[in-house]
Amino acid sequence: MSINVEAEKRAYKKFRQAGMTAAGACGLIGNLEAESDGFYTNRVEYLCLKRLKEKGKVYTHATYTAAIDSGKISCEEFLHPLSGKQYGYGLAQWTSPGRKSGLWNFAKQRGVSIADEDMQLDFLLKELRESYSPVLAILKSATTIRQASDVVLKKFEIPANTGESVCESRAARGQKFYNDYAKEEKIVSVKISNCGHDENGRYAGGQAGDQTGTEYQIINWYNRPWLCVLRFEDQEVAALIAEMATQAANNNMIGYDQGTAGNSNDRYTFWEQLAANGYDPSKIKKPCETDCSQSTASIVKAVGYRLNKPKLKAVSVYLTTYNMRSAFKTAGAKVLTDQKYLTSGTCLKPGDILLNDNHHVAIAVSGDASSNATPAKKNYLEKGDTGSEVTAMQKMLIKVGYSCGAAGADGDFGSDTDSALRKFQKDNGLTVDGQYGTNSKAKLTALYNKKVGTTTSNKKDVTTVAKEVIAGKWGSGDERKKKLTAAGYNYDTVQKKVNELLKTRTKKSVAEVAKEVVSGKWGNGDERKKKLTAAGYNYDTVQKKVNELLKTRTKKSVAEVAKEVVSGKWGNGADRKKKLEAAGYNYAEVQKEVNKLLK
Repeated sequence: MSINVEAEKRAYKKFRQAGMTAAGACGLIGNLEAESDGFYTNRVEYLCLKRLKEKGKVYTHATYTAAIDSGKISCEEFLHPLSGKQYGYGLAQWTSPGRKSGLWNFAKQRGVSIADEDMQLDFLLKELRESYSPVLAILKSATTIRQASDVVLKKFEIPANTGESVCESRAARGQKFYNDYAKEEKIVSVKISNCGHDENGRYAGGQAGDQTGTEYQIINWYNRPWLCVLRFEDQEVAALIAEMATQAANNNMIGYDQGTAGNSNDRYTFWEQLAANGYDPSKIKKPCETDCSQSTASIVKAVGYRLNKPKLKAVSVYLTTYNMRSAFKTAGAKVLTDQKYLTSGTCLKPGDILLNDNHHVAIAVSGDASSNATPAKKNYLEKGDTGSEVTAMQKMLIKVGYSCGAAGADGDFGSDTDSALRKFQKDNGLTVDGQYGTNSKAKLTALYNKKVGTTTSNKKDVTTVAKEVIAGKWGSGDERKKKLTAAGYNYDTVQKKVNELLKTRTKKSVAEVAKEVVSGKWGNGDERKKKLTAAGYNYDTVQKKVNELLKTRTKKSVAEVAKEVVSGKWGNGADRKKKLEAAGYNYAEVQKEVNKLLK
């Protein structure tokens, strides 16, 4: 059996961008490879082709797909190739009428072949998000390929046989892909320092210290769910937070107690011991207790003392999860709420603080290996992206007549925005790929500018724009022309007004301007020439006057100037030479005198 490796590589990239861990993506790929007999999008279940042949309908995978695309095979025939029978098709071998009709409609909506690779992968992700979210959650947090492979097999594909031999076989496929093509992304479990219960599995009432080694411990990342991540961009701060959180979890002198009416102060004994031991959790030798919020606040505050960070030192050890977000933001933490930080550990860094404001807080002490690598930058937007650039695109699409759904310009490149962009691309003769790159952006921007250019209410009058041109706000030459045209202004009209303003403005005398040149107000060389010409002055006339002024100014003796050079008033090297010659002195003569003085 041949394997479509290049398609698997593309799928792996898409799955990682969707938030899956390396293990999750490989586990999914192993299953799809088995289902589609090598990761081919046009695969028809073998029994389907066999039974159709027995009925006199001979198809290959390719001709069956072509018949669907041409309309020879109807939707009903696709759902039920043979009366009362259901058969699989595509990467995931979609079988049930409900799921197959979803694939059919998705392809029609996109206007692509039923075997289109991007379409099938996007439909698969849509199913995972909307109908199989528990499966997707595991794929986004999986630490082993077997873990990911099993959940896809048993909860998503659900073939007749899910026995151990099948489990092993599919996981082995995923492992091979990882070994051959994805090994640079180490499958590393994201670890968090978690303080969550006492030795009795309760929140309060136990003894001081960690009797079981599980009251305050290092565990794998899990979905609480978290509502935000608090990240200190200062790498020294983040690294020390992670280090101290690890030390605290590994020190069994530190136990858990959330505090009750009878022992509410027990939770603060950790801070007392921390302060008494040089803010080093590893040095605590006396049993003490803490809880999730107090331990996190204590560690951040202790980092402030160890690194002498006033904002961190000001953090209260009496914080709760309810006020921790605002307190740490004040202390310099960045608040991250994008889903990629919350639904898996793939984007976490050591020292990140995971917060559910209503319940719990923990500290990441190791990041996913892939999060530390520099991702390849893409020069386009696509489905799944978020942010201000997406918002700007959506606003322009909406303005020129392409609806992005009920949410409007919400900064989320979802299915509605993808459909709008693809329709825009199709209508304007662009490649219909759902990617908002250079060509799509240029065309959309041009149409948008043309659209808004019909409304003059927000446009400035020609005189105002001309004054801005003179001030340099619109650039020069072709750049100026492009900017003015793009903004809806007539370049020739604006330039005419610019020329009028330059001619009529009150000019200074040549002598006045020459004095300003000597004082340095007009720059040097080409810069000076451009400025003088733009202001309506004859450069040669002004420069002649400058030369006259320099010749007639009262000069100091060579000896006096040499002393000033030695004292540093004329600079060094080429800078000194320029200054001396500009002031009318012979550089060689002055330097000769300088050398005498230095001897």
